[in-house]
Amino acid sequence: MDFCKHFKGRRLALITLTSLTMGAMNLNAQVKLPVTVVNGRECFYYKPQTSSETVYGLSKRLGLTREEIVAYNPGVADGMRKNTTLYFPVDDFRDRIEPDAENSDAVVREQASNRMKPVNIKYEIEPDTVIAAERKEPSNRMKPVKVEYEIDADKPATEVSPYSIAVVLPFNLKESEMPRQAKMATDFYKGLLIAADTLSRRGEEVKITAFDLQAMPDVDPLTDPAVINASVIIAPEGREFIAKALKSGIKGHIINPLNFTDTLYKTNQQVVQPNIPHEAMYTKAVDYLITSLDGAIPVILSNTEGRNDKEAFTSYLRKRLSEEKISAVEIPYEGALASTDLASLANAGRSYAIIPSAGSIGEFNRISHALNNFRNANPDVRLMLFGYPEWTTFRGDAQDMLHNLEATIYSRFNDDYTSYAVRNIQRDFIRWFGAPMIESIPSHGLLGYDLGCMLIKNLRSNNGVFTPEDADGYSGIQSTFSLRRAGENGGYVNDALYIIHYLPVTGTKATVL
Repeated sequence: MDFCKHFKGRRLALITLTSLTMGAMNLNAQVKLPVTVVNGRECFYYKPQTSSETVYGLSKRLGLTREEIVAYNPGVADGMRKNTTLYFPVDDFRDRIEPDAENSDAVVREQASNRMKPVNIKYEIEPDTVIAAERKEPSNRMKPVKVEYEIDADKPATEVSPYSIAVVLPFNLKESEMPRQAKMATDFYKGLLIAADTLSRRGEEVKITAFDLQAMPDVDPLTDPAVINASVIIAPEGREFIAKALKSGIKGHIINPLNFTDTLYKTNQQVVQPNIPHEAMYTKAVDYLITSLDGAIPVILSNTEGRNDKEAFTSYLRKRLSEEKISAVEIPYEGALASTDLASLANAGRSYAIIPSAGSIGEFNRISHALNNFRNANPDVRLMLFGYPEWTTFRGDAQDMLHNLEATIYSRFNDDYTSYAVRNIQRDFIRWFGAPMIESIPSHGLLGYDLGCMLIKNLRSNNGVFTPEDADGYSGIQSTFSLRRAGENGGYVNDALYIIHYLPVTGTKATVL
């Protein structure tokens, strides 16, 4: 999508966010795979040698992410099987995989070495004209759409422009190597564009304008009516831009989806915080835990030699349990939890809710095996493991243990890695942009997709003006938005929290509080 901006008396910037050259060849690649031809396309291929091989193990072996493997081979999302063949297009993976010429049945064509760089940025001095660039896109890329604005410096901005979204983020498109923050912002924006395309035939046209804060640091987007008058502004992570925007007299609401801790919404009626705050998470999570005990005895684990980084949560839990007159058991352990530390819980017919005082993967590994062994040795004792948002990042053995223990966690985001909806968006993302989303939790591409769908549907339901407080809210693929007013003089904040249950073997079940 091309965004042509004309700044009167200033320089013209033509910025295209969707076409990046990704086909870099890394001469230091160490993994070798044979090559074959599938449907006329050269592909690396790999055949699991045993039924015990896992996608996680293969990701480490090949230096790929799990999401990349599954995106190109959806059939292994639920595990690999012997004699299954996995394929990876040579053009997409030649930067990390070398052809194994001896075992290949296809000749791999050489490709010029291109460092990844934006191919779509052009600056020209042209003070009095608007230029619409013509450029052909590959058939599998999004067609260019030109959005033009001409600024009349003498005409003040007075009201919201309906059905308009301004995205102001640091894309760093001038740099040949974008920092991770810029890549996350770009993934977010690409996800938003897919949302716009998904909803493009279902209602009023919504105008989306993007501004790269890094490409033109001498140009202030807050002097542009496309930003000042936007019904919604999606702001960068730092709070400085929001504070400046409020002083500049923006007309609509401003949202900061990439900053989970910003509190400007508490005192500014135009600010929307789409991420539930920590204190609200603690309140809802403890409320849920207490109401779901059903006679189970809370057991708080703490490592006498560890950081216990969730002490704030467990302290609040102790306070609430005391108020509810519910007795809890405290079990300290040194270094790693042992089965003997749990001996006092070996009472047939009893139920226990286990709450550790730390959320790191290292601390989880120090307690999980002892809990699993105790559970297997005492089938008449019911253990409920309750944990933290960080656990959604676990992969491999740690993730398997979450399923073994049928753990329950609270989280802002629902990382349903088996979801068909997630796979479909990942597939669209690769088809549109030539590379998968950056691996992160939350996925910034999905974050952009969910927020984009929510904003566009909200604008269409409210005559083009964003109306945050919606009784029904919006439930997306990874995020749920239930925005509520933050006090009489405040803005709006998300009130939705996921409770995620890990099912035996694989998969999760999520509910929203």
